[in-house]
Amino acid sequence: MNFDFFCKNTFFVKRIVFLLSFLIVLCSCTQAPPDTGEKTPLSTEQVITEKEPLAADETDMIAGMQCDVPQENIVSFAESFSSALYSVNNMQFSSYPPLVSEDVFKNEKHQAGIIYINNTDYVISDELYKRLFDLIDTDKDTEDQKRFKTCFYVSDLYTGMSLSFNAYSPIISESLIKAAMGLYVIKQIESGEASFDDKVVYNKAKHYKGGGGTIKYSEDGSVYTVRELMEKMITISDNVAYMMIHSHFGYEGYNEMISSMGCTKWLDHIVKFGYFRACEMGIIWREIYRMYCETETGKWYMELLKKANHSFFDDSMYDSYTIAHKAGWGAEAQNESGVVFAEHPYTVAVLTGRNGNKNDGKNITEILLCIDEIMKEYFVSTDDYIIETDNNNGNIIEEQEI
Repeated sequence: MNFDFFCKNTFFVKRIVFLLSFLIVLCSCTQAPPDTGEKTPLSTEQVITEKEPLAADETDMIAGMQCDVPQENIVSFAESFSSALYSVNNMQFSSYPPLVSEDVFKNEKHQAGIIYINNTDYVISDELYKRLFDLIDTDKDTEDQKRFKTCFYVSDLYTGMSLSFNAYSPIISESLIKAAMGLYVIKQIESGEASFDDKVVYNKAKHYKGGGGTIKYSEDGSVYTVRELMEKMITISDNVAYMMIHSHFGYEGYNEMISSMGCTKWLDHIVKFGYFRACEMGIIWREIYRMYCETETGKWYMELLKKANHSFFDDSMYDSYTIAHKAGWGAEAQNESGVVFAEHPYTVAVLTGRNGNKNDGKNITEILLCIDEIMKEYFVSTDDYIIETDNNNGNIIEEQEI
């Protein structure tokens, strides 16, 4: 081709320019490392990213943390902290420490096939690391299973420590989308743009979807309030309730919300469920937790999420903690996500490309158990948290300079 060819074929040139522009925009919209299409071998080494140096004085450190709740009220939201002396990054708090700023998570490092620990100098013990590595080592899978990805992302809500693997790999969301859409709904209600009492009419031709739930058995034209739809969408994962919420609230505002939070926009008039990355579910659950701490609507929503059924979390974890969660599974994914109200509350999301239902999710359950053991180890072995309490009743023994 020569210059005269391009001059005489402007349509062809415009097509090339459009294609190049599209590719540039596509590349700029993701923070994930480039995917070569090749299987990245798992790393047998932990990658630790050190904490940022502490600020020179407490004023600078406090400015770097986000906490809009009055300090005297924070302890009332704690499920496990009770009355203890806490130190977070060398700062002491007599009750609940402030939520770490979302900015802490913006410089995290992630790379496919590598277990990353960010924002701490904690190192996983060899025993737990090998246990976790064995659970996510897909090289042991059959040939048909090797294409499946395992992804997880964990974040401590009060220190910023995070643990991740394949955190930027998109996985079909299945019913995880319901937790995110529920967040958008309560934000709309909190702002006064919507009400729990708003009514939505069931249109079978428009809203019907098979799978979980009971509304699909309702008569065409049945009326439900937003509150009723939220309750069914979360507690029994009602697919029709989600479709009615999606139709009533639309996807544009939802996309604006998650985009402003740093997540990828997936939904449109055709795509109703979309995809999520594990790190994006971490963002969603941190915002759910923040609203729980700061608003009555957020507290209502968190209580609803605590009642969600179909859990991949092991019964032994429910014996130890309160867990708010939303799971999802289908033909192309098995996923779990939520907030674990441990002594150190943390968000967790485990997303896999494995198909099946809850009864096939033993691998996810084992990963969640291993992650919890790691978080326990982190809690007792790191200076990110220091607690001085009476083991018998949780009373403060003495306040000490750190």
